[in-house]
Amino acid sequence: MDNGESWTLISNGLTLPLNVYSLVIDPNGNIYAGTGNSGGHGSVFLSTDNGDNWSDITTGLQLRDVEALAINSMGDIFAGTEYEGIYRSTDGGESWVNIGWTDHTVNTIAINSEDHIFAASTGWWEVFRSTDNGATWVKV
Repeated sequence: MDNGESWTLISNGLTLPLNVYSLVIDPNGNIYAGTGNSGGHGSVFLSTDNGDNWSDITTGLQLRDVEALAINSMGDIFAGTEYEGIYRSTDGGESWVNIGWTDHTVNTIAINSEDHIFAASTGWWEVFRSTDNGATWVKV
């Protein structure tokens, strides 16, 4: 409301110490935070009240740093993790399924207006694209 001149800590429910690597907001206003710590153990947290309170929603995720988050037009959430690849949730984060790239760290995920998913991984120096919601990937 003041263009970033003042800030308020909103970490109720976030398990500290941790780093927040990624934030994404779905069309309903829910906020998702991808987190991690120096031990490589991270989580995805959800806030349904504008960041006042957070809950851990990592069921099905290998507990690795969650370095990237993105949401497509259908509301599917994609999480790029450290050494465990990409996970997808089709139910608002209640459950997660690995959709590939195990043993790789995914640092960046972006989704365009056609729901094409773009991802990049540490060490590959390349960008990959999926046009089928993460079922297959091609180098671009």
